[in-house]
Formats: sequence, structure tokens, C-alpha cells
Amino acid sequence: MDYLKSLLEKASISGYEEDLKTFIVEKFKSSGLQLHISPMGNILAVKQGTSPYTILFDAHYDQIGFVVQKISPNGIVHLKSVGGHDPRVILGTKLIILGKEEVTGVIATIPPHLSSPDERKKVPKIAQMFLDTGLNYEQLTELVNIGDPVIFDRKIEIIDDYIIGPGIDNRGGVYTLLKLAKWLKVYDNTATIALRVTIQEEVGIRGAQMLPALPFDLAVVVDATFAKQPLANDNYTFDIDKGPTIMYGPNYSREYSRRVEEKAKLKKVKFQREVEESVRGTNAYGYRTMSGGKALIGISYPIYNMHTPSEIVKYETLKETIELFKIIVMEFNQGSVQ
Repeated sequence: MDYLKSLLEKASISGYEEDLKTFIVEKFKSSGLQLHISPMGNILAVKQGTSPYTILFDAHYDQIGFVVQKISPNGIVHLKSVGGHDPRVILGTKLIILGKEEVTGVIATIPPHLSSPDERKKVPKIAQMFLDTGLNYEQLTELVNIGDPVIFDRKIEIIDDYIIGPGIDNRGGVYTLLKLAKWLKVYDNTATIALRVTIQEEVGIRGAQMLPALPFDLAVVVDATFAKQPLANDNYTFDIDKGPTIMYGPNYSREYSRRVEEKAKLKKVKFQREVEESVRGTNAYGYRTMSGGKALIGISYPIYNMHTPSEIVKYETLKETIELFKIIVMEFNQGSVQ
């Protein structure tokens, strides 16, 4: 778990992924894979095979966050969202500005005592909130510039088998690819295996839609999905104790997913089925359309509290996700479904 904790402590909001990029590149290098890094920051790690068939695994490594939009003369910092935030969970949250030095602040708004009855019934928009650092204008502007990235407090907690913190979506997926890379060091593959870690999914699946450095025949996209929790619709949530989900729907290749399920049952690897009836906000759609309809498998791991400062994943679920990846590599090592 320490490996995962180190990964989660890196900053990587969309467009500001450099800190985590360096970490990922170092880990892929230690696995002996060939590396290709795009100008914008997509990372492709390849273990070459002897056949022309290529399996590509993808996980995005950016996370939601904020950018400093304005610093008022009274020392208040105004923020612009990067990615999809829920204003209901932002108030009172501790944030860190990554300026010349790290500056910590708390998200605030007009106190309820000074709000009208109607205002108290509404959730303030992020534009009506501000970051209070306790510093005055002169102190702040010595350390902070417009455009500096702002992240959730990156304190990571581990309680039994659960990891709690921001950015598990989708750095849990990145973790599974890094662990798969270590396994590939000793696996005798015939197909070429490519592990692609992509940028800016949270602002519009941009990284996935950039052509990779090599063509692929099968894409496997991993991302987070929703765990069952109080008040959530059971039709769109999944038991956190029953393993990762395998996606079904118009985007996905059913015959490939069924083959993975058959082998998972034989190996007693947990999985659930998830139905995605239309375009979902993951990289899967980008690969399906960009490739002109090449085979696609979607794997997701359930988490609590998505897009909040306290996302929660079960470590065992990530281990089971890695086992599904190994099954995919072994099952399609000789090529596609006949």
C-alpha cells in the first residue's frame, strides 16, 4: 500500500501533471519497458512481442482541482474549477496552492448568519466561494501567481483494507498499470503489450484522443466507477466487496468481455457486470471512435465519494483489477477472438 500512497501524494490536476509524470516514468523505466512520451505528457510504455497483434491498456493520470483566477486586495483568493466539482462538498475543504511555496487555505463563503433565508436554502456556486489563506495581499502575491494550480489536501489515510484520499479517480487505475508492468518483466508475451497513461481526461478525454505512438488491435480502459452507498441509485452503483466491473454496452466488444469473464470464473477472480448505455465520461469512447471501432474492453473499480477530497477504494479491488489485466494479456496473447 505504501507504493499506492506515494502515487496518490503526487499532484496531477489536468494540465499540471508534471509531478506525477516524473514518478510514473521512473516506475516504468524500472520495469524495463520502452518509453514514448508525447509533448503534452501522454506516457506509453511498451513490451514488444513477436506477433503484429497489440493490446493497449489505458488509465488517465490527471485529477480534478482548481487554478488561481484572481487575488483580491483583501487577500482573498478566487478559484476556477478544473474538472467536475460538486459544490455541495467543497465548503470547509482544505486546499493547497502550488505556488513558489505551498500555501494552505480553506474554502469559505458568506456565513449563514449574514445570508438571507433564501440564500441559506441554496448551495453556493464555486464562483461564490473563496479561498482564505490567512495571508494579506502582499504576502500572497510574493508566493502565488494567477494560474497557479490548487489541489485538495493530499493527506492519504489507510484504514484496514481501505485507502482514503483525493485523486483515487483514476490514479487507482495508474497503480494497476504500474503493477502490471512489473509482472510483464517475467511474462513471455507474443502480442505486443502497451501501457498508456494519459492526460486531461477530466477536462474532456483529450489525452486518449491523441493518436498513440503505435497502432493497437485491442484497447483496455480502466477507470473508477461508483460504489453502493446510502441514497445512491442501485442501478448505477456496485458492491465495493464484489470486485471490479466489466463494461457492457454499445462502446464495448461483448465477445472479448465474455472470454475474460469465463477465465475469471475459472481463476476465482471477482468481477461484476456494469452496463453503459451511451457515452460515459471515460477514455473508452475516445479509443473506440479514434481507432475506427477496434476491439474495446472496459474495466472499472468501485469507489466511494467520487470527485471529493475523500475518495475511498478497497485495496483488494485494485488487486483483483490487476488479475483481470493478467487474464486479458494471457487470453489474447495469440491474437483476437476468432
